[in-house]
Amino acid sequence: MRIKSFFLSGIIFFFTLNEVFSQDYPNEIYFHELIEQAVDPNLSRPLILKNTRILFLPQYNSKSKVFKYLRSKYGDKLFNENDQLVVTRDLVIRNCLFEGSVEFVDYYFVHSLNIYNSIMNELVLEGEFNVVNIEQNEAFNIRLLDSKFHYPVGLNFNETDYIKLDESEFQGTLSLISNIIKEDVKISKCIFLPASGFSCEILSDSLTYSRGFYYNLQLDFKGENGGPVVFEDNNFLADNSYQRVHLRGLMGELIMENNSFKSTLDLTGLSIENRFILANNTFDSYIAFNDLIFPEFFNLLRWEQFQGYKITVFEKVRSSNTDFWSALIECNPDVMVMPDKEDKMVIPYRGENNLELQNENAFEKLIYSYKSLYTIYNTRGDLESANACYAEMKEIQRRRLKYIYQNEGGFANYFRWQLLVLLKVYTNHGTDPALSMVISVYVIIIFAIFYFFFPSEWDVTSKSKLVSDFKLFIQKNDKGYIKPFLTVLLGFSLSMVNAFTLSLNSFVTLGFGNIPAKGLARYVCVLEGFIGWFLLSIFTVALINQVLA
Repeated sequence: MRIKSFFLSGIIFFFTLNEVFSQDYPNEIYFHELIEQAVDPNLSRPLILKNTRILFLPQYNSKSKVFKYLRSKYGDKLFNENDQLVVTRDLVIRNCLFEGSVEFVDYYFVHSLNIYNSIMNELVLEGEFNVVNIEQNEAFNIRLLDSKFHYPVGLNFNETDYIKLDESEFQGTLSLISNIIKEDVKISKCIFLPASGFSCEILSDSLTYSRGFYYNLQLDFKGENGGPVVFEDNNFLADNSYQRVHLRGLMGELIMENNSFKSTLDLTGLSIENRFILANNTFDSYIAFNDLIFPEFFNLLRWEQFQGYKITVFEKVRSSNTDFWSALIECNPDVMVMPDKEDKMVIPYRGENNLELQNENAFEKLIYSYKSLYTIYNTRGDLESANACYAEMKEIQRRRLKYIYQNEGGFANYFRWQLLVLLKVYTNHGTDPALSMVISVYVIIIFAIFYFFFPSEWDVTSKSKLVSDFKLFIQKNDKGYIKPFLTVLLGFSLSMVNAFTLSLNSFVTLGFGNIPAKGLARYVCVLEGFIGWFLLSIFTVALINQVLA
């Protein structure tokens, strides 16, 4: 498919050349001559090329041939210790026509590389660069391979078949804004260093990277691509919680696999039409799903990636509220705060403390994010992930109910809060019926131990006989201790079985007619019967929920 596209693009490029030949390109220059001027160490002013047709002679149509030509003329003084050709001048190319592919392979640009409003077959960058601006160009493909970029890189408003970033390292701003991409965008095996911090954002119009209060990586494309947007095996480093990866806008497919995120992944406002894969990634920070529109049919999201209260939402608040910011920083000194264009602050919300829990709007967004994931897992039949997601969501609701009770009081608020506490302990919020069975057995045993010390109509003689047998056992006699010990053990076991039977009967509320216990034990039986009825009702609901799921 890629070969066919390359062939068709070559034909289109040929006809495009014929069309643009009629345009006014008053200047012509050979590519190797252009490079020779750019690397001249005796010139420091920027090299600016406008309205020029750039030609490629057969004898200089590859990197090795150009390098051989320069070495034959200047020796090795134009190359550094890494055998890279050192470009000492700013290079600005505007409204030019390249008659072939533009490859800057094994180059070191000391200053900047700028190409605007130009036409070329393909553009390849492989080397070490500082400032790079590639804007409003037409090219079959744009590839950044095995490179280091120390300062801002802009790939904006271009029309291309595909964009590929592979095994490259970014320290400054990377932006891909409003490109028209016919096939796919693939970013793989890249490292984004925290030197400037970053945040990454794909809008239908942008993928943005932010440093502290500013974006330093923008991947902002229109969503007019015919293929997927792919992130594979990338490492997004961060040294504080200000840094985030933000994807937003409209795209057909999004595939993110085997990436390491030490920055927050923000999918706020993202809309995916066909397929969404988020699998085998490592998140050491948080992830935001609010206002994300998932595909209707294909969603593959592994819950284990973001379990542990890593889901967040981003909320805008007015920055002029100094009391709020003081309280916010006091609750969370490392909080991520970013200003937006409306002079508001964008803060992450996780429902972790009282200051956050008072924000009902953000709380509802957070719960909706969990609910969306829960629905996806249920639809896919992934019951384990659905249960884990639901349990974590209910724990956040428990925090909110606790906050409401502490601030408003009231028996109703208290019981709502404590009911979720009980559900957490007894069934993990209705997701683990087996847990409720284990706890029920513990409850029955505890009450049975209590009943052991009290007589009942079911066990009239065993207590007194057990006491007499124990006295006989501890007395010295010539017949030995084995037989008295076995007698005591048998009596103890019989009393324990009677006590356990009474506890079990009381817990499952099978009914006694007249309560067989006496004294305090009679009232304890009534209490156990109520507890058993209540817990078994919860168990029944949890079991039915899991069976139906």
